[in-house]
Amino acid sequence: MRRAASQSSGGGPIGCAFAQFFARLGTTVTLLQDAPEVLRNDDPDVGRAVREALERDGVTVVLDADVRQAKHDGDATVLVAETPHGARNARCDVVLLATNRRPRVDSLDLRAGEIDGDRNRGVVVDGDAAQRLEPARVRGGRRARAARVGAQRRVRRTPRGDECVRRRAARRHSGIVGSRMPLYTQPQVAIVGLTERECRARGIEVRVATLLAGEVGKALVADQTDGFVKMLARPDGRVVGIALVLDDAIDLAGEAIALIDRGATAREIAAMPHLHPT
Repeated sequence: MRRAASQSSGGGPIGCAFAQFFARLGTTVTLLQDAPEVLRNDDPDVGRAVREALERDGVTVVLDADVRQAKHDGDATVLVAETPHGARNARCDVVLLATNRRPRVDSLDLRAGEIDGDRNRGVVVDGDAAQRLEPARVRGGRRARAARVGAQRRVRRTPRGDECVRRRAARRHSGIVGSRMPLYTQPQVAIVGLTERECRARGIEVRVATLLAGEVGKALVADQTDGFVKMLARPDGRVVGIALVLDDAIDLAGEAIALIDRGATAREIAAMPHLHPT
């Protein structure tokens, strides 16, 4: 790739990771994102931190870019995009199309089985990767029952099984834990639980605390001061979301998942010893 690798609508985790990878190999990279910021599904401060890291590595990031045309010009490809500042062309040897995938659920006939889901969301599940369905709602004969295979199953009870159920029911479970696709850029990104945007959309009141990586001794010694840690907590102190934008964010994500899954409060987390990962 002598000239450029260009992402046509690639400001998600895959597009950002490949953009930085090729830029560090010496390739001229133009990233075209059809949104106001990269990583559109995350909070703006997360996307901004990643974009600034990409730009420091030499990636040209064009935001609010609506790609309208791709055409050949000799051995090169030219992408034509409309932006708020006018037309923008990106001339390149290779186009990386990182526009994500859609769930293929049309043939599953989810409606016949009264299963919640569609092409945008896939099959909707809870924090245990399950969808709760009432047997009384099964209607429509053999076709409806077939649509629900895997959603409901007849379970043979055993003493060991009953004990597992009791233990699971007794677990302290927040019901909101979950993590997005991690981002393997530098800094890395790991989002656990809810984001500020999701809290606002759900009407959840949260307090936000942010610690910059540049204020942590290990980050200073390692010269990896880009990024931050952001914690969201309800007024009662229970943590509902943690955003990690750090050099070792993915290593720390497991701890964040465990804390939110168990409903830990900010005060409880502050009282715990947190050793530097080795």
